[in-house]
Amino acid sequence: MVSNDPVSYKALPCEDEDRKLFKEEVHARDAMNVIACEGTERVERPEMYKQSQIRCDRAGFKQLPLDPEIVKR
Repeated sequence: MVSNDPVSYKALPCEDEDRKLFKEEVHARDAMNVIACEGTERVERPEMYKQSQIRCDRAGFKQLPLDPEIVKR
């Protein structure tokens, strides 16, 4: 497996499965933090999104759709 050192995975060919896995696991998680409006200054989350979602579901919380009028603004 590739180490967490970003330089080491760049040495692998683009089609390498370990490189793909590293990018999916590490970069996707970072992108999710930014997309979730936490901003780039957020380094790590106290619990993973999936864990938080499961905990909220068990507590009876439901995700509601956004109001289309708010989204248009």
